[in-house]
Amino acid sequence: MSSTYWLSIAFNDDLPDALLLNLVHSSYTLVRQSLPKKQREQLSGAGTL
Repeated sequence: MSSTYWLSIAFNDDLPDALLLNLVHSSYTLVRQSLPKKQREQLSGAGTL
């Protein structure tokens, strides 16, 4: 994925933990959906999100 779409988040009190976790989970889900089926299956067995 192009770094054009990357964003930075500062870990301080400006962003609630729940929102940060939601953003990370959403990002992970988007990336995972773009992977080939074989790689998605490998992640499923790895105990990840």
